[in-house]
Amino acid sequence: MSDLNTRRLKRLRGALPDKSEGSEHTQHTPAKHAVVSEYLVENSETVLSLAELMSPTHKSAEPPPFIQPDHAPNSEPRTYEIGSEQDDYGRFEGLPQYRWPRPGTVATEKELDKAAEYSTIRTNVQIYLNRYLELVAARTGRTNWLNSDENSPNTQELLRHWSWVKGVWQGLGVQSPSEEKLNQMANSWLDRFLEIEAARTSTRSDNWSGVNLEL
Repeated sequence: MSDLNTRRLKRLRGALPDKSEGSEHTQHTPAKHAVVSEYLVENSETVLSLAELMSPTHKSAEPPPFIQPDHAPNSEPRTYEIGSEQDDYGRFEGLPQYRWPRPGTVATEKELDKAAEYSTIRTNVQIYLNRYLELVAARTGRTNWLNSDENSPNTQELLRHWSWVKGVWQGLGVQSPSEEKLNQMANSWLDRFLEIEAARTSTRSDNWSGVNLEL
C-alpha cells in the first residue's frame, strides 16, 4: 500500500469507534465524519467530500450547455402533413419535431422550458390522434372489438380530446387531415396492428411447439 493510502487508512481508522475504548462511548465529531466521507469517495489521487460533490456549485453538478440543433426535416408546422410519419408500431405522429428558435446557439432556460412543454403536447397529440384512429377503424366496420358507441363515456371523452387536438393544430398552423385521409390512416394503423398481433401469436405458438402439456 502506498504511503498516501496508508495515511488515509489511518485517518479513516481514527474516525471510527475503537472497540477497546468502548464504542458506545465514542463520539463521532463532524470532522471525523468528513474524514470517512472523503475516504469513501476517493477517486485516484483526488479526494472529494460528499458535501462538495452534492454542492449545487460543484462543477460536476452543472450540466453542459445545450446547443440548439438545426431544424429537422419536415418540421415546419405550416407545411407539415399529418400522416407522413409513422413508427414501427403503426402509430402516427401528430406534430412535427420542435424547431429551435436560434440554431447553433446555447439554449436559455426559458427556451428549454418551451421545448419541454412542446414535447409534452406533441406526445399527447400523438396519443389522442391514434386513439381517434381506433374509433375511425371501428366506424368503417373492419373490426368489432373497438368501442364505437358514440354515447359511451369513453367515446365522449375521446371526442373531447380530439377537439383539443384540432385546436392545437389550428393554433400552430398545422393543416388538419380530411376525413378521407383519416380513413386511410386508420386502415394503415389497423393493418400494422393486426400484422404485429399475428407475429406475436406466431411467436407464442413457436415457443410452445413441441411442449408436452399432458399430465
